[in-house]
Amino acid sequence: MRSWRSSEAEPKVLGMLFSEIFRDHLENLKQEVKAQSLISEIKIEDSKYFDNTFEVLITGDLNSLVSASSVIFSHLIADPLSETQMEILIPETSVGKIIGIEGTNISRIRENSRTKIAINKYSPTSQAAKIDGTFEGILKAVQQIIELIYEKPKRSSSLAKPAYQKRPNSAAPRPKISNKCNSFGEKVQMETGPEITKMITVPQSAVGWILGKHKAGLQKLEDRSGCGINLQDSVVGEMMIFEVTGQPNKVNAAMELIKESYNKLRMNEIDQNPEARIRKNRRNKGESEEDEEEEKKFIPRIKNKSRLNIRRNQKVVSLVIGQTGSGKSTFINYLTNFFRKGTLNNKKIAIPTKTFPNQTERDFKHTERLLSSDHSQTNNCCAYEFADPESSSTFTFIDSPGIGDTRGVDQDEENIQKIVSEVVNYPDINAIIIVQNGSEARNTTTVKYTLSKLKNSLPSLVEKNLILVLTNSAVSANFNVNSLQIVPRETFTMDNNAFNITNLQNLSRSQLHQLQLSWNSSMEKIKEIVEFISKMNTVNTKLFKEMWSNINIAKQNFHLAKLQLINLSNLKEKLENVRGQRELSLNEAIAYQNFKKTQTIEQTEWIDIPYYSTVCSNDDSLCHERWGLNYTPDKNSSIFTGCACMGRSPNCTVCKCGHNSHYHTNRIPRKVQKTVENILYDVKRQHDKHKARANELQIEESNCEKDLKNVENSIEDTKRKIRTAVQNLREIAPNYNMAEEIDGVLQQARMQLKIEKLLEQRTKTRLVIKVLEEIYNNLLG
Repeated sequence: MRSWRSSEAEPKVLGMLFSEIFRDHLENLKQEVKAQSLISEIKIEDSKYFDNTFEVLITGDLNSLVSASSVIFSHLIADPLSETQMEILIPETSVGKIIGIEGTNISRIRENSRTKIAINKYSPTSQAAKIDGTFEGILKAVQQIIELIYEKPKRSSSLAKPAYQKRPNSAAPRPKISNKCNSFGEKVQMETGPEITKMITVPQSAVGWILGKHKAGLQKLEDRSGCGINLQDSVVGEMMIFEVTGQPNKVNAAMELIKESYNKLRMNEIDQNPEARIRKNRRNKGESEEDEEEEKKFIPRIKNKSRLNIRRNQKVVSLVIGQTGSGKSTFINYLTNFFRKGTLNNKKIAIPTKTFPNQTERDFKHTERLLSSDHSQTNNCCAYEFADPESSSTFTFIDSPGIGDTRGVDQDEENIQKIVSEVVNYPDINAIIIVQNGSEARNTTTVKYTLSKLKNSLPSLVEKNLILVLTNSAVSANFNVNSLQIVPRETFTMDNNAFNITNLQNLSRSQLHQLQLSWNSSMEKIKEIVEFISKMNTVNTKLFKEMWSNINIAKQNFHLAKLQLINLSNLKEKLENVRGQRELSLNEAIAYQNFKKTQTIEQTEWIDIPYYSTVCSNDDSLCHERWGLNYTPDKNSSIFTGCACMGRSPNCTVCKCGHNSHYHTNRIPRKVQKTVENILYDVKRQHDKHKARANELQIEESNCEKDLKNVENSIEDTKRKIRTAVQNLREIAPNYNMAEEIDGVLQQARMQLKIEKLLEQRTKTRLVIKVLEEIYNNLLG
């Protein structure tokens, strides 16, 4: 990352942080940003400290930096009037200037720009300022922050040439007195004359407090007193020495300021330690040590939370589940503060909440969205892993989406599936921590439903590893815990008061005392929970997988049975129709079967005879029977001129033909009556068509009968699968209400029956419902 410069002659650098999803867009904007803002350089680099984040580094003068940020930001927001967010980098050395004395500068920026600004650690050399507000407000805040970063430090003339520099020995001039104002606007008496040097010792533990961040505290003391104050390198026992140089009265004032600063440190330590504060109040009131010892009985002592009484080299995995809005995220934050040494004044935030929206522990990838308490704010499961160096053990807490979401049962089912999918990633699990709001006296019905849903979603063996944590209840719940649907292995109560208050400065000492006691009690309770779950026997997560595998098999096959029953009903209807059509086609074929017509006709037939006769070849006429001349089988013979049939004329007296058309044969024609059948082809075509259709329908009928048999066998196979899955489920999770799950399919069928208008379809749907109810009663009754 580029270093930040404050020299007027050198260019200035502004760093901005963006999510990885904007990288391509900003890469395309680089030239446009340079052209519009007149910056000298723009770089895009991956963040070394956070995943899926990159830095945009802009180099130029102050005006071009503001202009460039405006151009970039205007391309990334959809509505300039809506609330949005921007994150810029601040050099570690400039954080003090941004905040100002007692927060004056950052308060002024917030007021002028009407934005919210939070500064968090980003890297060893810089911090990130997250600015929330409108487009115009954010740009105003960015401009003022840039001006403060590169502002030349203002030093008074007395600091330019310190008054505490040693001068050569000479006669002391007559002191001159004048009134001037220091950098805090206070009037101080400025003297010139002989200087003195005094030393004051302070405990080593207080040196950092007096020096302040980047020696800002020491600078403040010098400005207020007008003296030079130096820290000596020498150490006397556990004390260190401050050397104060200046005019006598100023030196005395500076030493009083150092004492005052040290006393403030002592007061802060007392305020943070309830026992020390009470002892001080007892001494101020002159009360006896006996009274003090009596008071201690009511104050829980703070044990060494870092020393856990657990076995070494453990890998403890716990699932945190609960109702939406029960306080799971706050519970995870308490765990974070326990393991990462958080305090009431310096809380560690792993999961942002409405009260503490800024995440301090950025190595955790939370999935939180600050929505309504009715909706699950945790969208997906997220594992938070903490290490205990002394025992070389790790503790993993899996935060999960809330159950009892107002978006309905389907959303709960989806959330439970997400939980199971995450849990099976771990071979074993130690505990199921059910977090429940103990103050919900009026919502016991919702609580019971939620806990019943959670209990039914777990294998029976896991019930021995259930822990109930009641939040917002320091002593007990506002309802009868025994009336709930679960029997936890152990119940812990803790309040969330410390995470309900953001501004500790507005509290009285009494309120702060009570809040510190609450914090200490919560830390002690977290320690008890951690130690308790570390001693619990693990459960193999395969049970979760097997349980939900059987649930899905039963549900999917019950739904499949519904589809198969619908298919069976359709096949039966089809088979009935095919049979009806085939019968109709057969009747039609019978109606057209008389396509042949019988009639009697006269035909000429040739009869063999033992003699031969004369016959005409033109019309087969028998012209002369029993011919006595020579046998002549060929025509055109002149022999026939002498035949009796010719007489004395050139033509035959019988057939009227000439002699050339006659011949001899030993067969003679005879007229006979015969009966013949005539085919009516139009009628025959209709008969053949209906006959062929009947044959086709017979084949289709046969296929339908086979399909019907196959579907019936499939339904029986589906029933068998449901029966097996339900039996397995009863062994793994006997409390799981499978009837409730399958009843949903029945309800869908019943709803379909209500909206069905056709009588035929209503009949089919009733049949499906009837068979489903039979399956339901036989398998789950």
